[in-house]
Amino acid sequence: MNANYVRPHELSDVPPRLSVIVASCSRRQALTRALASISEQDIPAEHYEVIVAVEDGTDDRKEYLRSLRTAYSLRIIEGSNRGLAAALNEGVRAACGQIVLFTDDDVILHPGNFRAHLDAHGMVHSLVVHGPVVVSKESADTLATKLARQEVAEEIKRWEMRWTWPRDGKVGPNYSISRSNLLACGVFDEDLAQSYPIELGLRLTKMGLRFLYEPKAISQRVFENTAEQMVHIEARGKGRDEIPLLQKHPELRPSSTFAGFADAPAWKRLAIQAAARFPVTPDLLLRPTFVLADRLRFLSSLRQFGLRLLRMRIAISFLRGAVESVGWRNLQSEFGRRLPVLMYHHVGPPQPDSEPALFVSAPRFEAQIRFLARRGYVGIRPSDWLSWVRTAKPLPPKSVLVTFDDSIAELYDHAFPVLERYGFNAVVFVPTNCVGKGNLWNYSLGYKWRPCLTAEQIQYWSMKGVDFGAHSRNHPDLTELEEPELQDEVAGSRSDLEKITGLPVTSFAYPYGLYDAATAACVEQHLDLGFTTDEGVNTLRTNRSLLRRVTVFDWETLLELELMLRLGWNPVRRLRARFRIRSRLSRILRRMRILHN
Repeated sequence: MNANYVRPHELSDVPPRLSVIVASCSRRQALTRALASISEQDIPAEHYEVIVAVEDGTDDRKEYLRSLRTAYSLRIIEGSNRGLAAALNEGVRAACGQIVLFTDDDVILHPGNFRAHLDAHGMVHSLVVHGPVVVSKESADTLATKLARQEVAEEIKRWEMRWTWPRDGKVGPNYSISRSNLLACGVFDEDLAQSYPIELGLRLTKMGLRFLYEPKAISQRVFENTAEQMVHIEARGKGRDEIPLLQKHPELRPSSTFAGFADAPAWKRLAIQAAARFPVTPDLLLRPTFVLADRLRFLSSLRQFGLRLLRMRIAISFLRGAVESVGWRNLQSEFGRRLPVLMYHHVGPPQPDSEPALFVSAPRFEAQIRFLARRGYVGIRPSDWLSWVRTAKPLPPKSVLVTFDDSIAELYDHAFPVLERYGFNAVVFVPTNCVGKGNLWNYSLGYKWRPCLTAEQIQYWSMKGVDFGAHSRNHPDLTELEEPELQDEVAGSRSDLEKITGLPVTSFAYPYGLYDAATAACVEQHLDLGFTTDEGVNTLRTNRSLLRRVTVFDWETLLELELMLRLGWNPVRRLRARFRIRSRLSRILRRMRILHN
């Protein structure tokens, strides 16, 4: 790339405060409008310079720019087919102003735009100032324009409410930032064809810069993109960029579109897979219907139908762009995992005066683990799930997490050897003040206490691969505790357990499965994972402090176990409960009839 200068007079020795970088693709008419709006700004021309970054093109834009005579300093950055991000980066490096303002050749700036940006920055150098870019009334009347107008309105509404989607922190048209911060951050990622504004915004946020919405920095876009451009260029390009973007910023993984795959109903997951893997894009089937809806958009019902179709076409193109980039299997591996978590308490023979529903006999437990192994399930650790959520570290396709609450001593003889025999990892949640003692909280519930694992037993099996997580110190109802006691139970149990095992403790299980906002926040503060007794499977979007589990009972069949693994709950159990309730009601009604007669 090279810089060509067009200037009507010798530049002043005093550098301008503002450098305006205009991204130009291939629109001379649009560029003429954009530069005209710059000429109408209400600050002196010597206070700003304009740099036009021309991506490429065979049109006469460059000759047009060289022929211009402007009151402000105008420079041209000529592209060399390396993409718009590269042209913008060259413009940033060539800029002389303290503040850099980005705009596009299809954006018309309000006369007070520059002043609003400069006033917002003031003496603060840690801001990214951005104003609205509304869709102009001069734009073509198409469904593509209507969709763009809706998206802009939703974006502005979020900004006005001071709430933003993680990807709102971008650097695009009508965004300004100090040049020093821009260079310190590393400017745009030239490897991302469509998502480079978002990626730069994420890095600036991590640098500690604050995004400030300035409604006075008004601008409007003359929207000329067609639906086909939105579908086949923008959406497909963003799909290709998505995985590299998330690899650079893995904290965005839960908010990615792909993270919703695993939460969708089974029929929808099959439809997504078909749309992604079918040799011919389903967009070919949707396009004719969309074209008809676009032509009849004056009819309200068809207009809404057409907008839904356009959103669907964009989603399909985005998905297929990602599949082109990494393949369906890799996409599924990185985003589509569903983790069932099985919950046990006692494993061994039922004891008199103890909680009979929480016992699973040793033979039944071994049969269940053997069944899991034969079905290809692999027992993972909580840390494995955490690594997948954070960084997409690969997990076995059929992962399952086996958990034990209360650390009852019988696990030492009846559960741990079985897990070792079948190569299954598991996690045991320990009430630390009961180590070497017993589950003393059972007294208040009317049950006999059972001995708990000793510190030596925990240390022994910890070295053999069993994980141990915190379960409070005294197994109280955490929702009834004041803040100091809550902190002691949660953080204290983690500290106690780390002293016993000599290893970091990352997971916690809520006693009795009871939690509220305060207890969940406390667990999130001190540990990486929190386990409830709420039923369901876990996905990338599941709150890491509120992971779901399903209890396994002794009387349940292997078919029911398979249903629990697939669904995260047992439909047969619910049917049994419903029939029991109906049976009880029937008995009550019969007795009432007898008494009445």
